[in-house]
Amino acid sequence: MLRFSDGISIDTSGEPRVLRLNDGYYAVGKGILIPVDNLQSAEFMVQRMERWEPSENIINSRGEVLNLQNK
Repeated sequence: MLRFSDGISIDTSGEPRVLRLNDGYYAVGKGILIPVDNLQSAEFMVQRMERWEPSENIINSRGEVLNLQNK
């Protein structure tokens, strides 16, 4: 469970799913929370999370699709 100072709490457990809050979209589940730019990106990440194995870097594997800058 993630708890933020603004009073928002997010349960990151369970199966991957899209979450929409006032500040945008998130892919959440399997103990992780990923902020994304839009619904399409959230749905894409949920699909990746469904097949995600702990040894795989879920962010860097397809960062260009999500408009993330690789460092």
